[in-house]
Amino acid sequence: MERTKDYFMLIMLVGCVSSLLAQDGGTILVQSKHLDIKGLKKGKATYVVYNKKSRESSAERITIVKISVVDKVQNEKPAVSILQQWERDTVIHTAETLLNAEDFTTIFHKNWWKRLGYIPKLIFTTQALVQWNWERIL
Repeated sequence: MERTKDYFMLIMLVGCVSSLLAQDGGTILVQSKHLDIKGLKKGKATYVVYNKKSRESSAERITIVKISVVDKVQNEKPAVSILQQWERDTVIHTAETLLNAEDFTTIFHKNWWKRLGYIPKLIFTTQALVQWNWERIL
């Protein structure tokens, strides 16, 4: 049974790599028509993310990832708010994204990485970046 799983994973890996190498120009285009927005699950979820050097090694860089997805109204239009918080002994990353609920275009995005120490805020309208603010955290 274990060997069957290994072969399955190998076949999946080869398929993924070959499809990525076959991409024209190295760019994957994702448009709203490719997304099943109605299938987006709303609510809160918590995940454990970790790295392992081998199957037998212990988990390293264990991180708790909390994600919240809720419906919202922005400028009288339906939107989806996605909040993320990544913790490893302390908060190491946060992100807030606001998406148009009809086509999933980005309205607003703000994120923070502890190691970088600043917060880029991106505000979009009609597919164009309108405002880019940097807040330095000391």
